[in-house]
Amino acid sequence: MRNERLMALASGVHDGNPPEVSPPDMVRIAADAGYNSVGLWVAPGDNWHSSTAGEVAAALQETGLVALDVEVIWLQPGGKPDPLHHEIIAMGGEVGAKNCLIVSSEPDREITKRLFEDLCVHAERAGMRACLEYMAITEVKTLDDALDVVNAVDHPAGGILVDPFHHERVGQPPRKPRRSPRDG
Repeated sequence: MRNERLMALASGVHDGNPPEVSPPDMVRIAADAGYNSVGLWVAPGDNWHSSTAGEVAAALQETGLVALDVEVIWLQPGGKPDPLHHEIIAMGGEVGAKNCLIVSSEPDREITKRLFEDLCVHAERAGMRACLEYMAITEVKTLDDALDVVNAVDHPAGGILVDPFHHERVGQPPRKPRRSPRDG
């Protein structure tokens, strides 16, 4: 699967938050639908318990799928790192997730940068990338906003998630992501 493009069933494609489907079942549903990877909604104590990582790892092994990402780490106003966010990253690392998805409702861009850097450090330790997603309903609304944060932090584990739906909703030109710098 190394050279194969990953097509993931996103964890946000469901009713309810967290999904009504368990994370291991989400893996099996993605496999049955023909995807080769899956996004996982991680809500510690709600849909994710002490046995969940093992169950998800077994489902990934059984299906051959890749855990593309865990979500969602939502930065709230207040400016302090949240231990729950670190826990979500650790849980993603346990199942071999490639990325953790981050959005920010923190209005102070400098605080967002500091919090994002903290998450990058934790993500790197877990073998993941910390991907900042921009959306009209957050304080990081556009690709330019996300680039400002990620470039300022300049951490090797930092990245940006470009969701075409959110990209279009904020009126960004479709070709803009192609003109943005990316690593080689």
